[in-house]
Amino acid sequence: MAKLLAPEPGNRLNDPTCGSGSLLIKLAKEVGSDNFSLYGQEVNGSTWALARMNMFLHEIDNATIEWEIL
Repeated sequence: MAKLLAPEPGNRLNDPTCGSGSLLIKLAKEVGSDNFSLYGQEVNGSTWALARMNMFLHEIDNATIEWEIL
């Protein structure tokens, strides 16, 4: 999916149901630079925490992951 979207530097990339954030991480790697912004949201608190931890572990500082409480 990340290759199909063909992200480019300067893009703002959004995943409204990001889960653990793996697609966002693949998109970040596909861009090939630090010139992008990632946005995601998750309704499950445990999964939201996992997504934030994954961004930290993969050294992706330009990601905003929100916890959408219903």
